[in-house]
Amino acid sequence: MIVECLVDDEKINLILSKKDLTTQKNFKNKILYEDSLYLIDIKRLRFFLSTFKKIKPSELLSSGDESDFFVLKMPLLPPKKSFKAITQFNSDSFISYRNSASDLALPFFLKNIYEKNLKLKPFQKDGIDWLKNGNSKILADDMGLGKTIQALSASSELMISGEIGKILVICPSSLTTNWCQEINKWLPFFSATQISNTGKKKNEIWKTLIHFSHFLVTNYEQLRILPKAFIEDEIDLIIADEAHKMRKGDSKIFNSIKKIKYKKFWALSGTPIEKNQSDIAHILKLIDPSKINLPVLSKLDNLSIRATARKYLLRRMKTDVLNDLKGFERTLHEIELNPNQKKSYDEVLSRAKKIRINDGLKIFSELKAICDVDPFTKESSKSDLVMELSEKIKFREEKCVIFSFWLEPLYELQKRIIKTYGSDSCVVFDGSLNKEERNFALNKFKSLDKCFIFLCSGKIGGEGINLTEANHAIFYNKWWNPSNNDQARDRVNRIGQKKKSFIHDLVTTNTIEYRINDILSNKKEITNEVITKLIKLEIAKE
Repeated sequence: MIVECLVDDEKINLILSKKDLTTQKNFKNKILYEDSLYLIDIKRLRFFLSTFKKIKPSELLSSGDESDFFVLKMPLLPPKKSFKAITQFNSDSFISYRNSASDLALPFFLKNIYEKNLKLKPFQKDGIDWLKNGNSKILADDMGLGKTIQALSASSELMISGEIGKILVICPSSLTTNWCQEINKWLPFFSATQISNTGKKKNEIWKTLIHFSHFLVTNYEQLRILPKAFIEDEIDLIIADEAHKMRKGDSKIFNSIKKIKYKKFWALSGTPIEKNQSDIAHILKLIDPSKINLPVLSKLDNLSIRATARKYLLRRMKTDVLNDLKGFERTLHEIELNPNQKKSYDEVLSRAKKIRINDGLKIFSELKAICDVDPFTKESSKSDLVMELSEKIKFREEKCVIFSFWLEPLYELQKRIIKTYGSDSCVVFDGSLNKEERNFALNKFKSLDKCFIFLCSGKIGGEGINLTEANHAIFYNKWWNPSNNDQARDRVNRIGQKKKSFIHDLVTTNTIEYRINDILSNKKEITNEVITKLIKLEIAKE
């Protein structure tokens, strides 16, 4: 059989036979390209397809007499993959979403499985090697260091080597599309299937699709009640992003995920989970159930638990590994309440003197909200400053993310920004958006020049998304946990940021918010006990 092929980018004529493909040493490590056909060793393919039990290698055999190779019909430059999103609403035709055997086999016979422009940093290559050499891992790199690409690279290389087949990615619902897009971007010939909102068809959908994709991507909520497919079949690798979502031992998510049969489990988290004794113990139990004894571990002191965790954990900080990351400049803007805000604030304090201190959390929330926006006039000294900053940012033709952990300030800001700059000048990104609406908001901000303000819920935007199109981040307020605030900041100040970043913290003076800022600046979390003390101090001040 004479075939014109490309071998190492050189066009030559080869005489191929069954013997050539199966025994001749010269072809052992060659990748054969031909304009319409690939000739592939069936033994290698059978090894891979054995992990996908529903696919029969006989489907791939050529109609000729040769039994030791099959014909895989592909163009010289195969098209890049686009992920498939499956829900209960499009599942009637979900059989059509199954990737073909050719789709699944393709990456195994390409010279380069990665996108050609992918450039990994040395510390990321070290992380990939570290993940590949072990079954139970916690990759806890600082936010913005590329945990996603490290996990994708390590898992795809393990798949190509034949060590794993089925990969399940679990992440918050706001990140499922992002994971699929990252797979399509960096591993363009691998298939990714996003499964969410399956409703009553959950078991049917998972059973049908579990064997027909390189990466299955789903959210934690989807696994609160475990699909039967995970009880009947073994997953080769689980990648759990934002792994702190699994930290509570009495949660449905924890108790459901621990029932999944798997060979390898990698947990990813930019939050320093090892600081909490109970949290890290439960995550360790999930990733290595045979070696971690929870009752024994719970009796150990915090130092001993951390020592146990270090055997599983890799954590690098930006300051340690990134010499070329653009720095950031942080500015604290101390603002006085405007007259109407001050009046409302004082009225709440006066009322607080007459009620039980047990209602401290309610009083705290009211005072905190007034620092952001007056409940009656909707005026805000913070909003005034944001409009001043936005004018400068627009003049510099740059973009900005405004984080608020409470939603009303974002909605009030949206009205002012649209009135000043037009309807296309900003988008709101909060928990009320469905998956399609979130993707639309992200794409609009990233691709449309005149959309220069991203009004972002700190609770939603603090996890996983990449916002390096902006180099300004304005914190309208702060969350009680300092690591949540850091996560939000690192949506902007991360790998891929080409400009110096500017972080603006807005704090109202002579208020309970100002006291909170002092506590958070010392990296201490706000507890209910701290809130009670703060309320007493505010009342005493009056």
